[in-house]
Amino acid sequence: MTKIKIYFIGFLFTSFLYSADNSVSKIKDEFRIYAQKQSDGVMVNWWSSLGTGWPLDLKGFWLVRRESGSDKWVKLNKKILYPRVVADMDFSIMNLPKSEIDRLNNKLKTVFTGSPEAEHFGKKINQPSGTDLIATQRAARYAYMRKLYGKDFSIFGFSAFLDTSAEPGKNYEYGLIGDFKEIGESEVLVTFPLRNSTLPIEVKQFSVKNKSTSYFIYVDVGDLKYTSLFLYKLYIKYKKEDEFKFVRDFYFTGLDRTNRVKISKSAIPEGSKVYLKLVPLNIYREELKPVTYYQFEPAKVK
Repeated sequence: MTKIKIYFIGFLFTSFLYSADNSVSKIKDEFRIYAQKQSDGVMVNWWSSLGTGWPLDLKGFWLVRRESGSDKWVKLNKKILYPRVVADMDFSIMNLPKSEIDRLNNKLKTVFTGSPEAEHFGKKINQPSGTDLIATQRAARYAYMRKLYGKDFSIFGFSAFLDTSAEPGKNYEYGLIGDFKEIGESEVLVTFPLRNSTLPIEVKQFSVKNKSTSYFIYVDVGDLKYTSLFLYKLYIKYKKEDEFKFVRDFYFTGLDRTNRVKISKSAIPEGSKVYLKLVPLNIYREELKPVTYYQFEPAKVK
């Protein structure tokens, strides 16, 4: 074998390892998993926190569980799980009860028909593409999924699995194993302790900066990976005795840490203070605690 062939084979092997390592690192860095108890078991969801899509060589995930303090992981799903939104979606692989599957199938029909938005979404989601996992996740997240609030929001376009074998009273930890086209199954890449779903969301730092025509509000909540926080609802008022008014939802676009909200100076009455209220929500848009309050005087902001 010539040196050129040996170098070329070495280059391909190195490139393969680099690509695989990149995919694994991407999941470790960007993906979040969330588990919450409900009456019929534990619902587990996972998603790409940065919204940049799924590695092309990722076929899907295996969901695993272990008891707190144990080193033994147990696979929960019988078929590989990955996010997709199609008209004939198979909700049974999520281990959902038949009544829920029927309800979701009926609701799914309205995702693809019934309005110009839905028809646009249906066309976009079904466009053939070599990057269909990325296209699906982006389209699902941004084009239409925000209208499907509650638990449907997490099932359509995200991934979900109902763990009906979880024993009441036990503390579990859930994790994801990636299944890749080339390297097969990975180690456990992302985990979430079930007990963390009830922990309070702590705002570590709340600050405001003066930027020409706007004020930027910065919120730092630390590492998000092991919290239940998915988004905040922001409310505002300009007099202490007034009622708070809803401004917008804002999402954290990374696993860490800080997000910002812009408030136009022209919207603030002259001489007023600004009173803010932040309400944390989980992926099901259920309110968490604590609610955070903050106020500032625009004239004193540098």
